Amino acid sequence: MGYMAAKGKPVLGYTNVTLHFADRSARYYEQGFCNATETYSAGTSIERFSMPDNLMMVGAVECAGNCVKIVIVPPG
Repeated sequence: MGYMAAKGKPVLGYTNVTLHFADRSARYYEQGFCNATETYSAGTSIERFSMPDNLMMVGAVECAGNCVKIVIVPPG
């Protein structure tokens, strides 16, 4: 996505998950929000960018002049 944005190609994104990436990641690792933004045992960390997905993905879409479309889908 970043390569396409750098080449001036259209980059689009959508998600059907309304939670921000940091919140989803915190739930995934079954830790409290404050702990999830600190370093994990694997040496990774999560920063609070208030984005619907990973910074590299959302950043590429925004760099291309678009925004990530968030679609609310009912469960089931």
